[in-house]
Amino acid sequence: MLMDSIQVTMGPNFRPWPSDTNTQSEFSIDVHPQDENIILFSANATDWPVTRLYGTGVYWSFDGGTSWEGHDDPPFGHTQTDPASVIGVNGYFYTNFMDTTFVDSTTMDIIYNLGGQGIAASANDGANWTRDVVAPKPLGGACDKNHLTIDKTSNRFLNRLYCGWLDGMKDVAVSYSSDFGASWSEPAYNLTADLPEGLYTGINLQTSTDGDVYAAFAICSNPGDKIEDGIGFSKSTNGGLTWTSEVIYHHVNFGIRGFLKLTRIDVNSFPSMAVDRSGGVNDGTIYICWTQRNAPPAGQDPDIVLIKSTDGGANWTSPIRVNDDPFNNEKDQYFPWITVDQSTGYPMIVFYVNILHSINEMDSNKKYQSILPCGFLRVSASDRLCDSIHRPAPPARRLLYSWLSNTVCNIQKNRLISIP
Repeated sequence: MLMDSIQVTMGPNFRPWPSDTNTQSEFSIDVHPQDENIILFSANATDWPVTRLYGTGVYWSFDGGTSWEGHDDPPFGHTQTDPASVIGVNGYFYTNFMDTTFVDSTTMDIIYNLGGQGIAASANDGANWTRDVVAPKPLGGACDKNHLTIDKTSNRFLNRLYCGWLDGMKDVAVSYSSDFGASWSEPAYNLTADLPEGLYTGINLQTSTDGDVYAAFAICSNPGDKIEDGIGFSKSTNGGLTWTSEVIYHHVNFGIRGFLKLTRIDVNSFPSMAVDRSGGVNDGTIYICWTQRNAPPAGQDPDIVLIKSTDGGANWTSPIRVNDDPFNNEKDQYFPWITVDQSTGYPMIVFYVNILHSINEMDSNKKYQSILPCGFLRVSASDRLCDSIHRPAPPARRLLYSWLSNTVCNIQKNRLISIP
């Protein structure tokens, strides 16, 4: 397939660690920054039919996804899941999750951290794992909706890990580790100190070529309804010690928090962010996308919108509409995830599309991608990624509702990895 001047090849779908007796949901995936054939994948894992939650399943491939190794039942013990995975330049695997009570593999002490943040690390390609506490459970809530990133390029903070989460059900916090996840800084709670009162959630972390670290998050002015009406952006130039923040987009109730049409899938308008570290003409550009409706340039149905900054977050473009279907056609675009091909500098977005709406049309979901050449001077056509359509549903009848993955994907050396 040819998009403008970009040749795009759609490979066949594959299943990481396939099984007919287990389920996988809420995926996270990363590609080794120096070897595109090494892939780390994590997911919420249960048995099937569902009787228990294993925790964070971890899986890896050394041949670009042709074959897989891994565990549905995590080798580092039970977790509350919400996985987020990265691979460092040194090849270390990291998987972050909502924590629970576990046994320290070194001291054999029982660690009580139910509702906190935890991390597991492997320094030998998944053969062995260590587990550590990122942050304890806060008073009056839990550490939820977490995200993890690692500095893969800078000289100042190479291999520094950054973990962010919703702390105590109201604010976002970030902690960092400089010793491969073994210990963590006191969480920074000052990301939103200069912002209006509200609920801050759905944090997404990225780093720049020179070691600056960025956080994007959704703002809900009315914490009661949790409908997004702002996008916040925070920046640290000293490795996560201090932060500056601002509201970079605002429109009353643009968010889609709740349920879409016939599904019982809980959706949101959390932002996804990517940074160009390719060394090309758009190096340093920050891209942020999210789902929006009833606010230009989106229509009445959920659409994907995108902004960018070319000066480290000081200034931002107005949003553009990414999906190219007709306005107000009763099709829902949602759960976008953006990444940059660090060999070409091209940003790419994957997202879900609801295409059918009759109660009898049970299979109604596809995944599409958009490729945005030249730093999104123009948006190319949205193209279907998955081989078949499906209808999202909870993994078990006993669950009242469930979540799809926020379609985590990563690109390295012209390879797009997307999990439907």
